[in-house]
Amino acid sequence: MTTVSRTDASESRAASNVLLILGAVGSPIALGTALLLYFGWVRSQAQAAAFGADVSVFEMSPQDLVLRSVDVLFFPIILLLLGGLLLLRIDPWLLARADQARAVLRWVWVLVPIGFALVLLVRPVGYVLLPMWVMLAVAGLGYASSLRRRTAREPSSAGATSAMLIGALLTATLFWQTERLAQLGGEALAADLKANVAERLPAVSVLSAGKLHVDASGVLETPLQGPNSAYRYRYEGLYLLQRSGNKYFLLTDGWQFDRGRLLILTDSESIRLEFGG
Repeated sequence: MTTVSRTDASESRAASNVLLILGAVGSPIALGTALLLYFGWVRSQAQAAAFGADVSVFEMSPQDLVLRSVDVLFFPIILLLLGGLLLLRIDPWLLARADQARAVLRWVWVLVPIGFALVLLVRPVGYVLLPMWVMLAVAGLGYASSLRRRTAREPSSAGATSAMLIGALLTATLFWQTERLAQLGGEALAADLKANVAERLPAVSVLSAGKLHVDASGVLETPLQGPNSAYRYRYEGLYLLQRSGNKYFLLTDGWQFDRGRLLILTDSESIRLEFGG
């Protein structure tokens, strides 16, 4: 005959309560999709701002935003998994020395003022890494609390509420850090494109039925001859940044000298794009 201990029963109830709370908050899939959209928007907004535009101009679809957030999430996910694996390896060693570990972890909160100090002293680095310091402080204090409960052999249900709050804080700081990385990624990508437009983007020639009046260095306008030609002008020296919202977004070279332009052409029969060459 199988018996169930009170501890096992309390752990089962605690797990059920956590699942009920998560279910009440919302679908994890829906939450994850919303976050992917947000991270993609943050990265795209940073990139658009670097070219003097707003992300709304690009009229990107939800699929576009999700795809642009995937590479942003690689580093946080890998870092989180590596941290979890490391904790699993050292947890028995720390549990055997719980008093010493808790004595060290009780000072982990000082990472928060250190993070704010770095924002003041080294703003670019401090601004990006501030959420990480807060996350490490929350994780350290939470782990110290876990060590105390396990050494005191308290039932798991006693710390269920605390564990959920700490988990929520860790999730929020992880999203905060990912947002900063998404913004940094967008700015870095834009800076790389500005300095290497011709090497990073495909060259494109635009044939137009009317004069486009492109006032930018490096763009060559050539009138086309022929009475039966549907296009009267050819423009060279342009590079395709992306196509979205039924529009072509083209860059000119020379951004390193602040003379570049972002051109927006609506896809229509009056223009034709030729790639390569």
